[in-house]
Parts: sequence; structure tokens; C-alpha cells
Amino acid sequence: MIKELKRLISGLRKESRSKASRQKLLSIPKLFTAEGQPIWDQPSDDIRMYILVNRPVLPLVHCVVQSSHAAADFVFYHHNENTRNWVVNHKTMIILEATELQMVETMNQFASDSLNYQPFWEPDMSNVLTAVAFQPMKKAAAEKYFSKFDLLS
Repeated sequence: MIKELKRLISGLRKESRSKASRQKLLSIPKLFTAEGQPIWDQPSDDIRMYILVNRPVLPLVHCVVQSSHAAADFVFYHHNENTRNWVVNHKTMIILEATELQMVETMNQFASDSLNYQPFWEPDMSNVLTAVAFQPMKKAAAEKYFSKFDLLS
């Protein structure tokens, strides 16, 4: 599908195409930046989504499932240009172990820095906070928040 869209866009960029046709395609918000550039043409930096999982209360396999819930909710509730860019161009998720207190502290840091995050409370476990997905960002920026955590193992 992406290849077909790229072909279509490259054809629409030609002078022979009508301005109305070009505008119609560029109006699709999930595929284009505010400037009208295809999101797959954006600079490819190493953008990652970091997810903290409540390892003390979850078996390993459940950590992966809970992190997937948090990531899916993040994409659903925070569908902005940054998230679309991550979904289309990067898709890398870093899953880290944390306690519930550490997850809450990190959410507070993100809130004070006006960054997005999405907690997930598992209804089948009395609504325990099991995972939190954080706004996708470059590795260098993420070190401020996540350097103290270990990879899920």
C-alpha cells in the first residue's frame, strides 16, 4: 500500500496533475505532515516508544501483553503527528522493568515536562497499574527518564 501511495504522490507532484487532485490527496491527515510532506519522507532518527511494565506483579509473558495494551492505547489516545511518524517509520518499542511507584514517578516527570504518556490498568487484576507507554522520542532525550531502568528480562 505504501509503495502505491508513493507512486500516486510522485505522479501528483508532476506539473500535469490538477491542483484539486493534489489537494485532495494531501488532505489525508494521517499520511501527511501539516506542511503537506508524506510522513515516510521525514528524517529517519532513531525514535522509540519506551514502556514501563510493573515487573514485580507480572509474569514475563504478561509483561509483554500489558506493554502491548499500553502501546495500543497510546496510539489510540495520542494520535498526533509524532505518533504517526513513529508508527510509520520506526515502530521500535523498548520495554523496561519498573515498580508501580517508579512508573508513577516517571508519569509525573512527563506531565511536568508536558509530554504524553498512557497508563494501562488491567481490569482482570483489580485495575492494577501494569504498564505505561510514553511518547516516542529519540534515544538521547529518553536517557533523562529511562536510564535507571533495566530492559525486560
